[in-house]
Amino acid sequence: RSRKFFDAVAPEWDHRKAELLGGTDLEKEVLARLPACKVAADLGCGTGTLLAGMLATAATVIGVDSSPRMLEVARRACVTSGKTFELRLGELEHLPLREGEADAAVLNLVLHHLRSPLEGLREAYRVLRPGGTLVLADLARHQEEELRGRFGDRWLGFEPSRSSGFAPGELDSWLAEAGFTIENESGLPLARGLTARIITARRNA
Repeated sequence: RSRKFFDAVAPEWDHRKAELLGGTDLEKEVLARLPACKVAADLGCGTGTLLAGMLATAATVIGVDSSPRMLEVARRACVTSGKTFELRLGELEHLPLREGEADAAVLNLVLHHLRSPLEGLREAYRVLRPGGTLVLADLARHQEEELRGRFGDRWLGFEPSRSSGFAPGELDSWLAEAGFTIENESGLPLARGLTARIITARRNA
């Protein structure tokens, strides 16, 4: 059901996402936290809007998504930009990457679409090398039920984490259980009164 939804909305996905972000350049903030490395992976790359920017710090960039039509849009963007990325079809809970294949990975507004965010984080851990960096951006807890239908959201955001001055939240617990250590976190205001949380975490050795 989720794959059919994203296949259907792929042509207009960037427009919908812009409605959600408002004037906030979330992608710029995510890219600023990505370290220089050999291989970086965008897990849940969608239409591929992050991929070109990731090539500024990574020699090889791999985009993964479960929607064939999203990857078609991303592939056309690759051709237009004149740059080459590896695009792979696969579920985030069963990533088509080898263990330790990536030095860094991005999960940008992706976890709230998954049935089990913890499984997605465990897979991110598996495909990262020991000491590798995960940049995770997602929504803080909200009450906008409309986002389920318009954006295919399963979760209405997540509880803020310890580093924001709140009690430990869901993402703290899941990241720790998956094998990550949170290094820093910041918040950004979006449209509709929503807030994006950007977390940089490191895969434990």
